[in-house]
Amino acid sequence: MPDSAPSAAPAESPVLADLLDLCRPALDAADRYKQVAINAVAGMVRGEDSRIDSAKLEANQFACHGLAWVATYVESLRCCR
Repeated sequence: MPDSAPSAAPAESPVLADLLDLCRPALDAADRYKQVAINAVAGMVRGEDSRIDSAKLEANQFACHGLAWVATYVESLRCCR
């Protein structure tokens, strides 16, 4: 049985020709966000001597994993340049 559905016209590409240029300001913002996250998490896990306190690290493990995700995501965006 032949397909009687009308053939669709070819769609325009969803990829923007200048996508990387458009994303450059977003990378700058992501870098700033990453630095804010680093400072926030550092405040959560540092002890009196400014060294990482293992108990604080354990207590704030969710924030530390979130920071790792943010840092990884920002670096992956950087690789797209």
